[in-house]
Amino acid sequence: VLSTTIASNTSDFGGGILNDGRLTLIGGSVLSNTADAGGGLNNFSVATISGTSFAGNAATYVGGGVSNYGPTSGGLSELTIQAASFISNTADLGGGLYNSGHLTLTTSLFAGNTVTDTQFGSGGGLANTSAGLNQLPFTALISGTTFQRNAAAVDGGGLVNFDRSLELVNVD
Repeated sequence: VLSTTIASNTSDFGGGILNDGRLTLIGGSVLSNTADAGGGLNNFSVATISGTSFAGNAATYVGGGVSNYGPTSGGLSELTIQAASFISNTADLGGGLYNSGHLTLTTSLFAGNTVTDTQFGSGGGLANTSAGLNQLPFTALISGTTFQRNAAAVDGGGLVNFDRSLELVNVD
């Protein structure tokens, strides 16, 4: 998908996009979509995102902008993101991005994302979690990425890491 705007859609999973195959998303915008999980994008498989803006998306549960949900019938989900922006997305967990799979995130921006659930609302910008599946070999690397003005009702306004190994390199 190249330089496309996906806006104002609604679904249970992946308000803007549901991926259960191989997705490459280059440029464009994913705006004002809503879902239970993955307001902008819900990834169950392999996705590569470059230069895309996720803004104003909402999820009632996880991943306002993007949800990368770990174990699937094909193995572990894989998400690679480069030079993307996550602006003003909302969810109960992981306002900008919820990750429970493999994640490589570089040179991206998370700004003004929020989680509001007063019991579990964590990871305003990003929530990185094992989803209770600690025995699986998840990897997460975040490099050269900025987290600013994100908010969480409970833990980790910018970023929260639960039960996972997380490598941070040059993160602001």
